Amino acid sequence: MMAVEKLDTLQTVELAEGVEIRLRIAGPVLRGSAYLIDLAIRIGVIAVCSFIFFFAGIVIGENVSQGFWLLVWFLLDWIYPVFFEAGKHGATPGKRMLGLRVVQSTGSPITLGQAVIRNFLRFIDGFPAITYAIGLGSCLASKRFQRLGDLAAGTVVIYTKQLPPVVI
Repeated sequence: MMAVEKLDTLQTVELAEGVEIRLRIAGPVLRGSAYLIDLAIRIGVIAVCSFIFFFAGIVIGENVSQGFWLLVWFLLDWIYPVFFEAGKHGATPGKRMLGLRVVQSTGSPITLGQAVIRNFLRFIDGFPAITYAIGLGSCLASKRFQRLGDLAAGTVVIYTKQLPPVVI
């Protein structure tokens, strides 16, 4: 009988001390779902701010109000993921809802610099247009499902929830 190899995202990493740890790498579907949750949160914040800045524009001027709106959009688009991933939990709200976390390839928490690199390269991963074809292609070509930002920053996205024990 021929043995069938199962698809497994469990990766073994050897640390400098010679200790081996196992990381459960998250695939592109779950990562994409987390991105859509974060996108919905950001769109909600933009919608609320649009409403507020529309009426504030009457008082402070339309150009000033539009400037504030653009500042909020910039912060949500570029700083939102960096803020959350470099924080204590290492995950945006969407990733936390799905039990994901961004860590270094060694399993350590990521640094602020790594969060900046991986998220600023999200712009390139998003090409062409909004399809994220480059990011998806690099995820599928990488053993650890890393997009270009992850490869450049030396990070991976892992599951944080524990699996039930396997009974053989």
